[in-house]
Amino acid sequence: MLPAADALGHLALPIILRAQPAATGLALRWPLSGAGLALMTATNLTPPARWWSVTNTVLDTEAAFDAALPIDAGQGRFFQLRGE
Repeated sequence: MLPAADALGHLALPIILRAQPAATGLALRWPLSGAGLALMTATNLTPPARWWSVTNTVLDTEAAFDAALPIDAGQGRFFQLRGE
């Protein structure tokens, strides 16, 4: 019962996209409660901002979704989770 309760608890967490530096670029993580959301990226937030789907592999771990992205030093990136 405890593993199931722990998994169900992750489905109720607030959806917060967390980013941190990783050895190969940028590591993004968000809770399982964001299962129905798509990871999107943009290079500029000036309206009208154009958002694209991130096509990198998203891993489903036991407690969250994880994506590892390379960092392009010449261009800034913005990320968001968006319902489709």
